[in-house]
Amino acid sequence: MAASLHRILVVEDETDIQNLLKISLARPGGFEVEVCSDGKQALAAIARHTPDLILMDMNMPTWSGLTVLRVLRKEPQTAAIPVIFLTAQSHEMNQQAQLPGVLGIIPKPFVPRNLISLIQTMWQKATPPGCLT
Repeated sequence: MAASLHRILVVEDETDIQNLLKISLARPGGFEVEVCSDGKQALAAIARHTPDLILMDMNMPTWSGLTVLRVLRKEPQTAAIPVIFLTAQSHEMNQQAQLPGVLGIIPKPFVPRNLISLIQTMWQKATPPGCLT
């Protein structure tokens, strides 16, 4: 995992949520945010520039967030990229939070003004001591 959090890849199929995430993270958090609509676009974006973190919807058409996570974990260059899932399905939350490399799950709907602190809290819990965040 990267020592600091600067670049976030958002993988979300709903345009309104994409825009809300980008606005909520880029300006107030100072993060570089790239947005993809599906898992295949995400893999192409990761090949161009590896993000520090992936914020990904669990339930997307074609490739679910879990499918994308499985593909990422099979490749050495993407296996260690941390993921935070977004989901409206509360029954999925406990099971998926235990997967390797998943820092946590943010339930939908989320409060945009709380998003940065949620992500930073999850990031800090997963960052080894002595690393800057």
